[in-house]
Amino acid sequence: MSDLDFEIEGFTFKSIDPYDFVVDSAVIPLFNKHKNILMDDYWDGKDESFRDLIKLVSPYFFVIFNPTGKFIGYIFLSDWRAGGTTCAFHIVIDDKYQGKDVKTCASKTADKLFEKFKLRRIDCTIPIYNKKVRAFAEYVLKAEFEGVQKARSIKNGKPLDYLMYAIVKGE
Repeated sequence: MSDLDFEIEGFTFKSIDPYDFVVDSAVIPLFNKHKNILMDDYWDGKDESFRDLIKLVSPYFFVIFNPTGKFIGYIFLSDWRAGGTTCAFHIVIDDKYQGKDVKTCASKTADKLFEKFKLRRIDCTIPIYNKKVRAFAEYVLKAEFEGVQKARSIKNGKPLDYLMYAIVKGE
């Protein structure tokens, strides 16, 4: 285990590099499964572009394994600011593993990130159409709604608004 790796409720979060075997065998296929939901018109859709994203956020790209050792998803942290005390949080969990155990683990993830990386604030930016992720942010992560960012991106040739959520340490 590296210094960045951590565990929550038997789930292992392992920091990986863009050329780790799990990227091709599990991460990219999961990304491709959800790419229509996850990406806007600026994304070229190439696997190598996703690998470039992993390079960009490395070493803060973590694959998640459940207690039986199965790959279930990934998280990554990006957009570090405020002297390294604030970042954006991104999570993708395979549909077949979403359930009570994963929700319990996810609900404790923010606390672990605050502790491990000495954070004060975690931002979650969610496309307005993604009701499932909005509910996840509100009810599982306990993120607070902060506002709407109008026309943050373009999807299907039309402006796309994003909802801004945050988890602030101590609130």
